[in-house]
This record gives sequence, C-alpha cells and structure tokens, in this order.
Amino acid sequence: GRRGAGSLAPAVAFSGREVEKPSTDYREYRHEHLPNGMQVMVVSDERCDKAAAALSVGVGSLLDPKEVPGLAHFCEHMLFLGTKKYPQEDEYNEHLAKNGGASNAYTAESVTNYYFGVKPEALGSALDRFSQFFVSPLFTESATERELKAVDSEHSKNLQQDGWRQSQLMRDAVSPDHPLNHFMTGNSETLRDIPAKQGIDVRTALLDFHTQYYSANLMKLTLVGRETPEELLDMARSYFSAVPNRSATVPSDAEIGRGVEPFPPERLGRVVHVVPVSDIRSASFQFVMPGQKAEWRSKPTQYLAHLIGHEGKGSLLTALKSRGLATELSAGGALDEAGVHVFAVSIMLTEAGEADIGTVGDLLFAYVRLLREAGPDDRLWHEMKVLGDLGFKFRSLPDSVSTASGIAHGLQEHDPDVVLSVGSLLWEYRPEKINELSEFLCCDKLRLVLSSKAHASLCDQEERWYGTKFSDKPLDTSSRERWQVSGSFEDLALPAPNPFIPENFDLKPAAGAQPLFPERLVSTAVDIAYPQNKSVITSYFRKDEVFGLPKAACAFVLYCPFCLDSVEHRMLAELWCMAVQEELNEFSYDASCAGVSYSLQATSSGMIISFGGYDDKLPRLLTEVAGKMAGLAEVPEQTYAITRAILERNLTNAAVRSPPYSQGFMFEQCMLRRPAHRLEDRLEALKGIGREQLAGINRKLLDHCHIECLLQGNLTADESQGLIRSFLEPLGVSRPLDVLPESGSLPLPSGWTLLEREGTNPDERNGAAIVTLQVGEYGLDDKCLVDLASQVLGQRFFDELRTKQQLGYIVSASSFGEPQGFVGLRMVVQSERPPREVLSRVRAWAEESWGFADQMTEDEFAEYRAALVSQLRERPKSLNEEFGLNWAEVASRNLDFGSQEAEANRLESLTLGDLRRFVAEKLRAAPALCTLVRPPGVAEDTEPAPPNFDRRWSPEEVEAYRKSGPWRLRDAAIRRDSAEGSARSRL
Repeated sequence: GRRGAGSLAPAVAFSGREVEKPSTDYREYRHEHLPNGMQVMVVSDERCDKAAAALSVGVGSLLDPKEVPGLAHFCEHMLFLGTKKYPQEDEYNEHLAKNGGASNAYTAESVTNYYFGVKPEALGSALDRFSQFFVSPLFTESATERELKAVDSEHSKNLQQDGWRQSQLMRDAVSPDHPLNHFMTGNSETLRDIPAKQGIDVRTALLDFHTQYYSANLMKLTLVGRETPEELLDMARSYFSAVPNRSATVPSDAEIGRGVEPFPPERLGRVVHVVPVSDIRSASFQFVMPGQKAEWRSKPTQYLAHLIGHEGKGSLLTALKSRGLATELSAGGALDEAGVHVFAVSIMLTEAGEADIGTVGDLLFAYVRLLREAGPDDRLWHEMKVLGDLGFKFRSLPDSVSTASGIAHGLQEHDPDVVLSVGSLLWEYRPEKINELSEFLCCDKLRLVLSSKAHASLCDQEERWYGTKFSDKPLDTSSRERWQVSGSFEDLALPAPNPFIPENFDLKPAAGAQPLFPERLVSTAVDIAYPQNKSVITSYFRKDEVFGLPKAACAFVLYCPFCLDSVEHRMLAELWCMAVQEELNEFSYDASCAGVSYSLQATSSGMIISFGGYDDKLPRLLTEVAGKMAGLAEVPEQTYAITRAILERNLTNAAVRSPPYSQGFMFEQCMLRRPAHRLEDRLEALKGIGREQLAGINRKLLDHCHIECLLQGNLTADESQGLIRSFLEPLGVSRPLDVLPESGSLPLPSGWTLLEREGTNPDERNGAAIVTLQVGEYGLDDKCLVDLASQVLGQRFFDELRTKQQLGYIVSASSFGEPQGFVGLRMVVQSERPPREVLSRVRAWAEESWGFADQMTEDEFAEYRAALVSQLRERPKSLNEEFGLNWAEVASRNLDFGSQEAEANRLESLTLGDLRRFVAEKLRAAPALCTLVRPPGVAEDTEPAPPNFDRRWSPEEVEAYRKSGPWRLRDAAIRRDSAEGSARSRL
C-alpha cells in the first residue's frame, strides 16, 4: 500500500494530480505549464512571513564543453551581474537587502538552481528582477573578467578540502571520453588560460551555453507566498512568460554518456592510495553499479545501505570495533549521475585497521555474503517503510526558501505529485532488485580508496586540479582471492527488530491558555531528597500548541567546576562524554533510526545533554543515558581506544587544517572570552591523558554541579517533571553549587589593536583578515542600531570587496550581539592576497562607508528598517527551531525569551537621526580588533604596526591583557526550583 502508517494529506495540484504532503502541511500546492513550456509549482501559505522563489535549469556541469571545464558554474556566477532591464550589477541583491531577503545558487552535475527569500510584500518586485536573469542577462566583459576571479577564489577555498579532492579522483577514474570525467567548478586556468591558447573567447562560449540550454522548456519554477494559488500563478505568468523557449534538448541519465562505457573492466578491481589533507586513516570500498534514479519507488540501495551501515548488535561496525580495526562507518550512494551509481562503504580506520586492511575486507565481504544468503528480509524492509512513512507524515515544514529550492530541483527528476515525498517514502518492495544489486558488491566492481598520510611513499601520481598525491593500481590477486571466499564470522548478524519505533502519536491536551514563551516549572522533582535542602536544578517549560507534532525536545546544561579547573580537566570530561556515547552506541543507533536521538558534549564549564524526537520513546532513551552517565566509573579499554582516536584526530585536524578565517575567529575568541582554550592546548593536554585517569571522573563531574534545563513540545507539565526526575535521580548530585562557574567577555582597549598570527596549514594558499568593531555593552538600542547598520552595509561590503575588488570567495560583514557581553560589527575576508593589503582595503572601505547614514533618505531608512523588522518577526518554522532560540536564552542565562519581538518593537520607534548619531558617536569611534592570519612560510612583517594602529600585540601581551583586563562577567546567580518557587521568567 502507498499510505503506510496513517494517511498522508493530499493537496490538489492545478494539473489535477495530488501532491502528497505531510499531515500537518496546511499549504496549498498548484502546478501548471506556462505557454512557453516552463513548469511551475506554486505554494500558497496564508501564514507566510518570508516569501521565496527558485528556478532550476535542467543543465549542469556534465554538459560543460570539453574545452571549457567549469562553464556551467561560471554561467551561474555571471547570471546575477546585471540584465538589460536592470543593468546595475548589485541591483538584485541590494533590492533583497532592502526587503529582508537574500539569494544564492548552486551548480550540480545535471541541474543549476537559483533561489531567494524576501519579505512577503516584496515578492513581486523581487520576481521582476529575478526573472530578467533568464530573459536578458548582460554578461558584460568587465564582469566576466572580474567574476572569473570569484570562481578561481572558490576553487582556491576548496583546494584544502578532502571531500572535493576525493570527488575529483572518483571522476578521474571514469573513462576519459565520458562526460563524468570532468572538472566541475573550473578555475582561471580552464576558464581563461587554456581557452585563450586555443583561440576560444570565453564570453562568447558563455553566451552560446546560455542560448543553448537556458530555455523555458528546461526550467522548473517554484513560488512560495501568502497570495492565493491563482494569484501566485498569475505572478509566474506575468514575470516568466517572456523567458524564451528554444525547445532545447538535453540527454538524461545514461544517455549523457553518449554510448561510452564509464567504467570498462580495466578501470575496476583497483586499489587507490591517497595522501589526504587531513590527518585521517580511511578505507572507502566503492562499488560501481547501474544508475539508480529510475528506482525511486523501491530504492533498493537504501536497503543495502541500512544494513551495511547499521551500528547495532551484530553489525559490521560493531565487529570491526571489537577487533580494534575501525572507529566509524557509513554506507550509501556517493554518486548517482549519467547512469552510474557508486555505492560506497567508508570506514575510518585505527592504526591496526590500516595495517590489516585484509581483515577489514574479510569482515565487509562476509557481511555482504550474509546478506545474499539470507536474502531480502520482509520484516526489515517493512520496518524501513514504516519509519519512512512516519518520518514523512510527522515531518516539520521546511522554511520557504528550502521549500522553493527543493521543489524546483526535485521537479527536474520527479512528477509534481511525489516531489515532496520521494526522498522519504518507499512504495514498492522489489526483493529481486535488492538481490541483483548485491551482486555488484564484489571485487570486479570495486575501487578501494585508501587514505593516509603514511601513503606518501606509495603515491607516484598527482591529480591535475587539486594536486592530490595518489597511486592507482590493480587490486592484488591475493586480496581478490581472499575476499571472494571470505568465511563467516559468528558475531555478524542482521539487525534485530527496532524497539524504538513509536506507537503513540496522541497530542496531549493543553491545560488552559499556553504562554508564548517558556516559564519556570514549579515544584520540579519535588519528591527527590535534595542535599542541604537545596534544589540542584532550574527548569523551564513550554507545551507546544503551534506545530502539532507528537515530538518533544529537551536539553540540560550541567555547570561543573571540575571542568573549569584546568584544560586537562576539560579534556578528561570530553573523553568521558565521548566514552558514554560510545558505550551507548548500539542502543542509541536504533533510537536515532526511529527518530529519537540525543547528544552529549563537554564544554569549558561543564556538559550539555540534549534529547529530541517522538515523545512516546523519549523517556526510555533519557533514562538509559542518565543511567550510563551515573554508572560509567571506569572506561573499558576498547571504548577508550576508539574515543581517544576520534578525539585526537578531530582536534588535530581542527588545529592544523581549519580554514584561515576559522583560525582567525579562534585567535579572537581566545583573547576576548573566558573560559577559552586553544585547540593546540586541548590537544597537548589530551596527549598526557591515560585511561586510568578517567577512573571516577563521573563522580567528579556529577557530585558537585548545578543543572539548568528546558523542555518543549508534546509534553504536559507533569510529564516534564517526570522526565526531569528520570534524569536527575540516577545522577546523584550531592553537593549543590552556591554560585555558577565564572565566565565573561573582555572589552577591547580603545583604538585599533592588531593581532598577526601564522596559520597552521602548510599547504594553505589563503590568509584571512577579520576586523571586529566592539560598539558597546549589550543593550537594546545598540543591538537594534548595529543590526540596522549591518542590514545596510552587509550587501555593500560584499559587492565592493568580492564582486568588484575580487579579494576572495569568503567575504562578509555582519553584526554580532552577545547577551551580557558586547554588540558590534565584524568584517571577514579570506584571500590569497597579503593579509595586510586586505586589511588596508577593508579599512579604506569602512572609512568611505561610515557616511552611509548621512547620505540615506527617510524613505530608504524606512525600507531597511521595515526589512529588519520583517526578519525579526519571522516565526520559527519547526519545534527544533523554536527550541533552539529558547535554548540559546537558557544556555546564555539571558532568559529574555521575547528578545526578537522586543527588538522589532523598539526598531519601529527609532529614527534616521538615531542611526546617524549611533554611527557618528559609537560606530566610528568603536575600538577595533584586527586579526590577520597569514599562510605558513610567508615572512612575518617586522614593522611594529601600520601607522594607523595603536598597538600590535604578541601572544604574551594578549595573555597579560587577559589577566589584568576589566572582564564583563555573566550572571552567575542560581535560581533554584523548589516547591515554594513561583513560575516566572524574565520576559
């Protein structure tokens, strides 16, 4: 049957077919073809507070001309830069900025997708500008030359990312004459240098590409707005009927290959050694099989991925872990294009696993043989189907921009009736197809990619576009013979029935009118005998009456003085938290498959534990996690080895391989926040920790702490108190805190302060410049006005420094506001240009821009203010989003749950005069911190500081300022729950 668990709500589409949608999706969907052949889906949402549109074109990088790789991606960049009707390059994005909007686009293999969001009242005017990209783009020569640098900067950003490098190696493995063997993004070499040598004019190639493929019959348009379906369709007809229909044709799926075999036999049965950027050891068993796009009703590879990627008892991962060979595993499609599907089983190896890849393969192929011999299991398939049905039926509605872009892309491959449901539902059980595909999981169809720094001496080739060192050789005969006959292992088994599949979906009745925001719970856990008669918890609760789903979310922050004592104590807590999760992994994996999950992480001042999903099964998971936390006094050797390896690898990669702008943020945070630990210090502390030091850590963390929590969703107050009791009782807190651990922010000294640091990645070509203006202590008026300044300046900064000056791909200016801290403006540029040069350009831009408020008219001010008010009043679109906003208030201890509405209300009474005074008196005079990250190997500038700086600080001078600085400390008072307590909150 098609419907599965409970009926899925239909919505009549304009074409007469039903659009299958989740049970709580109240929106109306209509679908039609415009006279020019363009397909349109409109989504009418009477509650819409952010309108959106997306237009996808059924062409991507697979159809790049062979002589100009990256042309489809370059076309995506160029399309935004001026049209005949609106020739000014930044007209579109400036219009969106004035109307609370933003835009983006992406180029995939077979689809290019353009989309934006905007306040509902401005949908028509935004569509007027957006539609012209597909009617009469300019592709001016000056913009062509400049935007080429943006594409090159984007490629430069990707050079140090293993995902891009591995993806290119996979494409290079395909036959050279097949379109899949190509370079997707392009760079200055493919889009300028090589074409110039061949006498190809790239701008002409761009115009030809656009003329050939940007045809209405290949386009799918989606509009989301508060208008009626008919009004939205009228908009589509009005703005998009002028898009020309050139009756373009494009090959699809296997036709794209033009008869060329993508993977002839000699290109399979190979082992590829790779030297990665990150410090990882991994094995990716990549099996090549026929494309699976046509199998969307039965999704046979999903069955294989679910079983091979399972993490419960009897799973491949559990068997690998128990032998000390691996720490993580995932399975599923790595590529499905042009009639080719690559099914990858990717395993993160230990040192022992790297040295014994034979046994790793034995276990994988033994599990595959187990699957084949058992045959497709009706129970397991039905379980997958039920979980898919439930996941779709009770899915949170995505925001309007995600809705528009998702539908526009989906319509390129699927009919309107299933465009929402195709990613979630299983309609047909085809065991014969599962059997057929399982036969492709063999050495004859395998490319085994082994990644490790230790492979440097084996790698005798260098990939052209990313410079990846690799070797590619036939799989040795002994491995092939060994894996073809690998025997069975007693600890491998198919998954047992999932005990977490929810059964009760009833919505709890509300006890009277519900407050807009969370409130304190009265008499929480009253029957627990508290030590010294002091409650150890402060709790906030709000029953959901908005989203109508049988789900709940809760989180607990534990303030533990132990973590604050030293960086070593923090690392002990991090290791222990990971050990708790590893010990629970087999149990909690089933829960996560069934839509109930948790996370546990250590922080510099304690721990955060969060839970979410179907409320029916939440208590069971919560009780199990609390019990494990209370009981894990000694970490088993195997668990320690796994968690230690993962934590050390993650910290090493973050410390060495983070992008330059991320490293800049870290330098800034370690100057201005307390507590704060550098990644290098955490890594050094970890290296000194042995398993024996974890003994009894649970009591050191849990005995002496204070807990604050938030619960929301399909819960009554009594049920919330029951959950809190279930969590609290096993933990056994025996020494309540009198005050929370100290934390705070540091004001900058007046004037301009320069920090110059060397980046840590020796292969990184980019540096970064971050300018942080600290306007003042957090207050409502300053928060309103700095957000307003950011609303105006953010787009202008991007337009000047990225679009015009082409300093780099990552360019942004945005406001920040930290409750109980400071508000300000932060400008970020990552660039291959020298950081000091970038900094001088940022400062020059700022000096020229501070007059923006003086030049602004009252009408322009009203536009920008209305745009910001509109953004602030956008309602959360899901329980998780609402919970996230409220949890930020609890975790920051600000507890101002209505802060966005308060800011919107205050903004409405602020004037242009207020903004001008703010810029003149505060923004221009704000103390600034300039953090420069230069690429390793670039000589340090010995000049004390550029002439317009007040100081240039070394790490030692930063540390001295931290010790003596006037810290602004966060509220550390404890508000205890008690039977006599009152339900109140600072709203």
